[in-house]
Amino acid sequence: MLILYCIYDQNRISSRREEIWLSELSTGKAEQIKRLKISHKRHLSLLGLQLLKHGAKMLGMQAFALSGVQFPAGGKPVCPWFDFSISHSENIAVCAISPNQVVGIDIEHIRAINSAIFKRHLTAEERTQSQANPARFFTYWTQKEAIVKAADCGGIVAIPEVVLSRDHGTLRGRIWYTQQVELQENYVVCLALEQQVKSVQCTQIDIDTLTE
Repeated sequence: MLILYCIYDQNRISSRREEIWLSELSTGKAEQIKRLKISHKRHLSLLGLQLLKHGAKMLGMQAFALSGVQFPAGGKPVCPWFDFSISHSENIAVCAISPNQVVGIDIEHIRAINSAIFKRHLTAEERTQSQANPARFFTYWTQKEAIVKAADCGGIVAIPEVVLSRDHGTLRGRIWYTQQVELQENYVVCLALEQQVKSVQCTQIDIDTLTE
């Protein structure tokens, strides 16, 4: 299990670098990212994919190409050699890669949010805990979204269906084990896995390393 993350710095992603990264993708995925009007969002999306490529090479797949990754509409991306999940929030992109089991990951920057979202996505007990400690909301959210991403159940519309327990959650009758990951202060990160793991390898990757 690999977890790679990169801290975003707008000044280190030139237009030329963005063009090169886009050229590595399938036409459909490149066009999808190009449609993002805000450069910050484009760059984070591209950073996540570059982390994926970097992780594949760490696993010994030197010939890995992002153009071979499939992105089904409304579904989980598909790679023939391993399972992966990408997430980004604020100034961090993160990618989890698992050669032997299905994985989902979510990262959220702790910030002020509209409490109305509590009612839509949390149980009564979870809402009470989140109102007392707003940061708690992001613990619940990352657990649930990581599970939904691992299960490939149609996006955030399935989040209210996730039932959380201490170290796992259940979605549509299937158990997913969750594990909190410490990366940076003021961020919450959670993994969702088919099977429990004792430890995960977390590695920070410098932006310049992604061009090597």
